[in-house]
Amino acid sequence: MDPNVDPHPDSVVGLDNAKAEIALAANALNDPNRFLPYKPWRTFLLHGVIGSGKKLFAQSFSPKYDVRIIHASIVTVNVGHVSGLFAWYTALPESRVIILNDVEQMLGVGSTLVVHPTAKSELLAAINCFRDVLVIGITRSPWLLDEAVLRHFDRHLHIHLPNHPNRVQMVCQKISPFTHEIHEADVWDMMQHFEDISGSMIDDAIRGVLMYKYQEARGATHFRKVEGQGGKLWACNEEDLGSEKYNYTQGPWRVSLNPITIADLTDFLRLIVRGSSPLKEAEEKHERWNAKPFQGEETGESLKAASQSADEIFHVQF
Repeated sequence: MDPNVDPHPDSVVGLDNAKAEIALAANALNDPNRFLPYKPWRTFLLHGVIGSGKKLFAQSFSPKYDVRIIHASIVTVNVGHVSGLFAWYTALPESRVIILNDVEQMLGVGSTLVVHPTAKSELLAAINCFRDVLVIGITRSPWLLDEAVLRHFDRHLHIHLPNHPNRVQMVCQKISPFTHEIHEADVWDMMQHFEDISGSMIDDAIRGVLMYKYQEARGATHFRKVEGQGGKLWACNEEDLGSEKYNYTQGPWRVSLNPITIADLTDFLRLIVRGSSPLKEAEEKHERWNAKPFQGEETGESLKAASQSADEIFHVQF
């Protein structure tokens, strides 16, 4: 798992319903008798548009970095050994979650990967064999999966694009470690012009702003001291008050990146949105697919009703 990922569901903005359902399944897995006669959820299929945060969300359910990710390319080169691969992962200390990334590609659907004819049966058999772990499948195209595959996932969860408050929270959370001159009210106003964007697009915009600030510092010939920053320098124009001639290479440790402004962030978001495929249509397609009846939902609702209190739903105990 990526060591930079904060291993807790609260580190992921929004998705409260999905968090509650997987947390409840984790508790049921630890103490299945408490929920009898209902069969606990154990396998989940997360679906959503590209960049919606499906894998990040799945990774966050591991307080001790015990998530194991199986990629489509691993399955295709280990045909005949998929069950052994599962066994090896589940034998590792604290391993309680297995993520199947890009399920449709593992099965050779909508993919250029060459998949062995037995890959599907092996994968489904492996999912059935290991009953003491949560299995989370991830897909961008759930409508490509046949009923046999879908039945092996107890619960289908749509990972939505972030709504307006969630987008604002994401931006404020991600820029907080850096010097900036942005207020939450500014972000709120800006995000009214950026509907139907993904969390990864917000990440890309902030990364782009930071790279721009770095290049600005590298190419500057004049700097000024920043008050209260221990003599740190900001890039400026030659005619600016307090400017002095300085080169980044003379001492990069003295240079601080200029603060991020709301104009910077707006410009980069516009660039990214302009260069990306529209997500609204894809999001609506996922909504329509998720709205169709699924046989596991009745059991799921009964399992919710069997829970002792709302508090335990949100209390993950791996």
